[in-house]
Amino acid sequence: MSRVFDPELYTKSYKIYKRAAEEINVDLFFCDLGMNFACFDLAWQLEKPVVGFASSPMLAAVPPPYKSDPIFGCHVTMENESFYDRFKCAVIKPFQFIWSLMSMGSNLNNQRVSLGVEPYWNLRSRTDNILFLFDTFLGFELPAPTLPLHQEIGPVLPDTYPNLTSDLDSFLNAHPRTMYFALGTNVFTSPQNIAVLLKSCLELINQNIIDGVIWATVKTNITELMSFSNTDLPISDILNNNYPHIHITKFAPQFAILSHENTKVFLSHGGASSSHESIYTATPIAADLIEMVMNTMKYDGVKDENGNLRTNNNVLLRDWITANKRMGFIRGNYIDVYGTFIILFLALICGFGYALFKIIKFLYKQYKDRNSNSKSKKD
Repeated sequence: MSRVFDPELYTKSYKIYKRAAEEINVDLFFCDLGMNFACFDLAWQLEKPVVGFASSPMLAAVPPPYKSDPIFGCHVTMENESFYDRFKCAVIKPFQFIWSLMSMGSNLNNQRVSLGVEPYWNLRSRTDNILFLFDTFLGFELPAPTLPLHQEIGPVLPDTYPNLTSDLDSFLNAHPRTMYFALGTNVFTSPQNIAVLLKSCLELINQNIIDGVIWATVKTNITELMSFSNTDLPISDILNNNYPHIHITKFAPQFAILSHENTKVFLSHGGASSSHESIYTATPIAADLIEMVMNTMKYDGVKDENGNLRTNNNVLLRDWITANKRMGFIRGNYIDVYGTFIILFLALICGFGYALFKIIKFLYKQYKDRNSNSKSKKD
């Protein structure tokens, strides 16, 4: 977050954009949303039209109150949290976050002034009234009402991708039911979790559900995995590509792997680019929904006297219902939290007003008594 408000980065970007705009006499600015205040500011400063661009329609919908942001140190869903934690994450934490940003915003505004740009505090003031294009599949994001200014396009994919290496091509051709496993470049998890995933891969291979796995390790620290090596999980053989049905590579030509007919499933962290490429190549990334319903009935159902499974459809897929429906009307809409905040705010204002009134009344009485005393002395 501090990098977003870095005055030096802002100044460097602003000057580069301004020089480019002067050299080619820019007619339109096309600004990526990420860490890019300078682009939007320059467009406004030069009074040129600007179009925004982002990988997700993050500006298109206000998140429901029961969802929180981990940046506040809160859970993503607040469904099972106490009133105190929900109040803290909905009211106190955002105020603390805004307060912590004020000094960084002040420094950035000082830099704006030095460059002749009008300072502002509302971070969305440069993006509220412009056309925004969201690089995503239509229908990929959760349904939400959007503005006409917010349009889903794409996905925007490169014209060319790296081809398969000879090793990967040979592995895929020899394994008709391959699972591709990658966690992207920004996801980190513990060695214990990786060991569990690898053991699960071996179980899937032993059960003949899949016959091969390609794992792009990327930023995973594979040296930490060696301590988990045993007869059930031959980590050393796997990492050295001595296990015939698992191929390990630091980086992988992902699109080419997903495009191969023998790649049957993708175990992914769910990043935007990975999801778009998987959808584009029609590579499954999730369990089949119909099978999930059947399995849920299998484990949640109750057998009757004839041994047949019976299920209560009111609770069968309860976990799929949005949290606010399970929380009830008052908790689900945060009426208790916001109502308490309003009451506390009004009580504080009334208390302050009452105290101010008493102080003024006291001072006025002192002033009146003083005047009365001075008149008495004169008489």
